[in-house]
Amino acid sequence: MSEYPHLSTSELRDRCQQADIAFRSQGEYHSLPCLELLRRAAGLGDREAWEAFIAIYDPQIRRWVRRGLSQIQCSKVLEEDDFVNAAWMRVMERFTPDFFLARQPWTMGQVMTYIMRVTLTTISRLCRKERRWSELTPYLGIEGLEHILVPDPVESPLPAGMSFEDVLDLLNDEEERLVLTYRYVYGWPPRKIAQHFSEMFPDAQAVQKVWNRVRGRLSRQWRSHYEK
Repeated sequence: MSEYPHLSTSELRDRCQQADIAFRSQGEYHSLPCLELLRRAAGLGDREAWEAFIAIYDPQIRRWVRRGLSQIQCSKVLEEDDFVNAAWMRVMERFTPDFFLARQPWTMGQVMTYIMRVTLTTISRLCRKERRWSELTPYLGIEGLEHILVPDPVESPLPAGMSFEDVLDLLNDEEERLVLTYRYVYGWPPRKIAQHFSEMFPDAQAVQKVWNRVRGRLSRQWRSHYEK
């Protein structure tokens, strides 16, 4: 990759684009300019390099998104661009300078395999969250897509066959309802809940105790349901 330090980002982008076209048409891949572009993007945090890298490989991400959506149950709330943008955000989060530099030397085959895995995992997670929000949104009165695209919430504590509204009816304690909503729906950690509702919880440990109580109660409800 040291062959290209003198090239501008736009020159690297052009050479990488040509290499990608050559690979798709002739099966020949001169990947060094693409790896140098990624080194500047991920290794140095160069925003312009990220934009160039994304512009080149966005069509491939879209192909993977379409393939993934054809193989998984997902409603039509989110559009293709939502999945593509979420995948690129996840890729940029994963490719930190430490991550990139610690795993050198990279090949473009390794890079693209990793990006494909991140993309398909992102699709799966978003579709699970989308299905969850299709149930919760009418009850909570929340509109828009921003709640689907936030960090993943915790694993669902809801007993099989029970809706979120059914579960809230089981919890006659305001603290339990609040903790369930913010842990399950928003994915907030106990520390954040304690900070936001300091008048109710002195610290994160107090929130965790309520969360454990909720999970225990729902677990007992699940067992009683299947023991009938």
